[in-house]
Amino acid sequence: MPGTPPRRRPLNRPTAIVATAVLLAAGLTACSGQSASTTPGTAASSAPAGVSTSAAAGSAGATGSAGSAALPIIAESEFQTRATALCTANAEAVRGTFMAMSKPPTPEQMQQAFDTLVAESYKISDDLAALGAPAERQAALAAVIQANDRITASVQAAGPDAFFGDQGDAYAELYPLMERLQVPACLPQES
Repeated sequence: MPGTPPRRRPLNRPTAIVATAVLLAAGLTACSGQSASTTPGTAASSAPAGVSTSAAAGSAGATGSAGSAALPIIAESEFQTRATALCTANAEAVRGTFMAMSKPPTPEQMQQAFDTLVAESYKISDDLAALGAPAERQAALAAVIQANDRITASVQAAGPDAFFGDQGDAYAELYPLMERLQVPACLPQES
């Protein structure tokens, strides 16, 4: 913020942030939609900034209140294998950025980590929407995508200062929804 003095944090705060981000990365930033328009190399950049293609599709019924899901129906074994790979890659992308921050992190590192978190959160929603789920978990997947996109939009709108200054976990409400998918790699993992 203009005119605001540099943030002062206890030395353990960046470590707590990294721990939260790693948990989040292993969970569902280990499960989110399209990346922000400011992030190069991301899919579906025609959506407005901060709105994933899966979130936009959600208003047409793919992820929620309108009823019939437009998600592909796939076999359980394919879902487990591919969802595990998606969540693992997503978690590693986020974790790597957060773990690369110095102690204490620079404002640039914090911005880069925040941008990666937001982009990967949107990307995983799009990836999971394209993947689909077994018929019995279609509603669970739609709920995960919808919640993840809503939370990510809120996190993005609040910005990095709010994210790094918050003592809570912005994505905590997503974890019970993720459990319904029954993909262990998409759940938060202690590191």
